[in-house]
Amino acid sequence: MFAPYPMTEDGWYVIPGILKNGTEVDLFRQGKKVIWQKPDLVSKTYGNDRWRKYMLNIWLRDNADYRLYYGQYLCRKWNRDHFGGQQLDRFKIYYMLEETLPNYQPPKVEKVVLWEHYCFEYPPELDSNAS
Repeated sequence: MFAPYPMTEDGWYVIPGILKNGTEVDLFRQGKKVIWQKPDLVSKTYGNDRWRKYMLNIWLRDNADYRLYYGQYLCRKWNRDHFGGQQLDRFKIYYMLEETLPNYQPPKVEKVVLWEHYCFEYPPELDSNAS
């Protein structure tokens, strides 16, 4: 975490979702407009330490299986309270990977797609079982 080998990567999540009516919402920000810029305080975006730890686990390749479960949770949570065209159809989970560079250089940010999720059914072009 600190010297002599400080962490060189940081990041934040953006989870744009598409509702059945075509509206785009940010699921990580309670349905607000999607914003790709780094939040002023990333730690505040998690709600509490348990969610922070869970989301950090989702980022790790060894825990990739959690992404499906989190995706299912997001669909259930949103669609339990929204109906018709306001229901969540699909979304992507992006991790905005920020690399800390030496000598006070501006950080590089890379948009990494961690997961793509369909709440109801896969489009035919993605469904391997479609005939």
